[in-house]
Amino acid sequence: MPPVPFLTRNVINSETINGYKLNHGSLIIIPIYNYHRLNSNWEKPNIFFPDRWINNNKQNDIFIPFASGPKQCIGNRLSYLEMEIILSEIYKNIKLIKFNNNIISTNPFITLRPNEDIIMKIETVH
Repeated sequence: MPPVPFLTRNVINSETINGYKLNHGSLIIIPIYNYHRLNSNWEKPNIFFPDRWINNNKQNDIFIPFASGPKQCIGNRLSYLEMEIILSEIYKNIKLIKFNNNIISTNPFITLRPNEDIIMKIETVH
């Protein structure tokens, strides 16, 4: 889930993209949350499948949770480093299992968050 569900950008040069005229100075909205769930980008995009990231070159082109380019979030590198350290320590000793089969819906506020608590079952790994 991206930390922010959409980005906004101002059009610098007037362009026509896929038949849509974008005028200089216009504001465009880039819906990251929806973009990450396009069937044209991912097989079963709404399924939690972390292995899709193993040896995947697509992620640089179509996975943009922190935007990209000169306006990329300054917390990008730090967040990935923190995630790798924390997850590697957690998964050494436990296995997390979603407690129920509820579909997780989201609440787009300033940052994107689940609509309800996600309850997990923890099992120790021997």
